[in-house]
Amino acid sequence: MTQADDVLLELSRKFAAYVKSVFPFQYEGKVYQLINNYVASPHMRCGVCGNYPIIEVSVIESEDYQQLRVGNDCIDRLTNRKVYRWFKNYRKKRENVIRNRKYILMSLH
Repeated sequence: MTQADDVLLELSRKFAAYVKSVFPFQYEGKVYQLINNYVASPHMRCGVCGNYPIIEVSVIESEDYQQLRVGNDCIDRLTNRKVYRWFKNYRKKRENVIRNRKYILMSLH
């Protein structure tokens, strides 16, 4: 495994740890948990407010396994955290490592 792969693996671990760190929250009488976040292609509609298009999607799941895909404003409001900002920074770091992979390898020699 290369140094860049090590960095990407560590970022993936931080992603998983952050998702787990977002405490369950209530929405419409049910308890939900954040389970994922991704960039949608094609764009989607927010399952909470109906806003379209949403590009960055957070997936939340209720205790009875009902899933909703929600946009940035809604996930931040529901969790009372800056979830959107954290994922935006995560993606920026990941893209930077991928874009600079060859330079990371060169720095080891």
